[in-house]
This record gives sequence, C-alpha cells and structure tokens, in this order.
Amino acid sequence: MLYNISETDEKQVEMSAEQYGPLKVAGYLSVDGGEVTLEDGTVTLPSYSVVVLVEDSR
Repeated sequence: MLYNISETDEKQVEMSAEQYGPLKVAGYLSVDGGEVTLEDGTVTLPSYSVVVLVEDSR
C-alpha cells in the first residue's frame, strides 16, 4: 500500500520487479479523481491518493 499525502504534488515511486516481484494495482482512491498508474515498475500517484498493490500472478 502506498500513500501520497502531498496537497499539491504528484509522486512517483519505483517498484522494480526484481526487488518486489511482478505487481498490479488492486485498487486506488484519490481525492480529486486523478488516476493512479503502474507502468514499467513506476507507480504514479496524484496528490492525496492511496493505492493497493498485489502480486501479479499471470
């Protein structure tokens, strides 16, 4: 689970598959309706958002 509690700043977090295994977004919530994305191991969180990541067992 990752949080961005910044009032104004989008944040990016590196979640490499080598360190954390393959991940996917199980769900997210953002105050302003912005989308949380996971692309190439980088999670992008808009301000005031939370995301739940789970193992991608495909």
